[in-house]
Amino acid sequence: EYWRTKSRVLWLQAGDKNTKYFHNKTRQRRHYNRIAKIQDDQGKLLSKPNDIHRHIENYFLTLYKSHGSSLDNNLMSGIPVSVTEEMNRALTAPILEKEIKEAVFKMNPEKASGPGGMTPNFYRQHWDSIKPGLLSF
Repeated sequence: EYWRTKSRVLWLQAGDKNTKYFHNKTRQRRHYNRIAKIQDDQGKLLSKPNDIHRHIENYFLTLYKSHGSSLDNNLMSGIPVSVTEEMNRALTAPILEKEIKEAVFKMNPEKASGPGGMTPNFYRQHWDSIKPGLLSF
């Protein structure tokens, strides 16, 4: 572990200088991380890059594929309901222009900018011109 740490320190010190050491470490890491061969489900050894790629991709597609619902109703009956029908209706109701305007105008006008880089003050000052764009979402 000591030599490995010392090697890392040396790499950090000399790595950006394009030295022979840096190139050797890069080649070594690339070789170590490369998958040269892999065995498929039937026991066949795959060595072509496209075959390896396809096998790995199919493995994960199969792994994360949905296999239908497997909820146990007995298990679910023991979990208390936390969202009532009334709450559900309120959460799924269409968003009104009034609600959006209230939210925008309640924000501190000088708070951090949004994803577009504009502060809430910008939205307040230009509400009439940007309202159609905001409501289209």
